[in-house]
Amino acid sequence: WEILQQNGRALDAVEKGVMVTEAERNCCVGLGANPDRDGKVTLDACIMDENFNCGSVVFLERIKHPIHIARLVMEKTPHVMLAGEGAQQFAVSQGI
Repeated sequence: WEILQQNGRALDAVEKGVMVTEAERNCCVGLGANPDRDGKVTLDACIMDENFNCGSVVFLERIKHPIHIARLVMEKTPHVMLAGEGAQQFAVSQGI
């Protein structure tokens, strides 16, 4: 709400809001989420802006805020989705 009250973009508010949930322990998303059937915590995130541009990541590991990587996919690549090792490599290439 702070971002919106200061006339910020809804996209920024959504990203920051999701980051709050991603940072929670023992929640359904983020590094504190339940592991998959192989015992790994794998993460997914997607985001869309007001112009219907989209970005998403799936099967990402060891990244605190996958929503941020999804936004970077939207803003810095021609892709809509990156998955697994490709998503991981992209995150690292962005300094995450």
